[in-house]
Amino acid sequence: MDCMGLEWLTCRIEGLDRLTHVEEETVAQIMAPGHSADLSEEETGVVEKFNRCRAQHHGVYDRLASLTRLKHLDLGYENRNPWTFKGGDRYVGEDGEYYLQYAPPMFDTLGLTLESGLGRLGALRNLEMFGFECLNHKIGKTEMDWMAKSWPKLSLIYGLDYERLTDIEHDKERMALREYFTKLRPDVVHDSLFHDDF
Repeated sequence: MDCMGLEWLTCRIEGLDRLTHVEEETVAQIMAPGHSADLSEEETGVVEKFNRCRAQHHGVYDRLASLTRLKHLDLGYENRNPWTFKGGDRYVGEDGEYYLQYAPPMFDTLGLTLESGLGRLGALRNLEMFGFECLNHKIGKTEMDWMAKSWPKLSLIYGLDYERLTDIEHDKERMALREYFTKLRPDVVHDSLFHDDF
């Protein structure tokens, strides 16, 4: 099937290898300038996993980048069942208030960092909407800078919107990224897949 003319793509890509936080630290130490020690068997395994992760991510990015007519790319999804969520466990937040616990972002998704290969999507110059809600995306200010410049037609993002439920603790990092991106591109609207209609 020829998809090269596709303008709208909503999909869930999962099952990708991802490094844990400890493995990321190990790779950073090994690749630091001046590191010359022989690698242990465990370190060798982590480096092999790193290379496997990079190859998988690059393969996915290259396939998406070939769809140069894309205007709408939504890789995110809503992973919270409202009925389960509302009966979920409660915890005390940093402000001393009670909040509901809900499903964390799915771990084995695209990293969406420049280091993982996000820059390969620079070919999507017509992109108007980009969604990454509920993904383990690792997006930071560097990626926000890149998106603001690389996707001039971008007008809508799913993934940085304010939490719409009063019983959910606000994600300070997400709110800081939203504020940062709003300064870069005040023309871009932020929205969410999650609507509390129950």
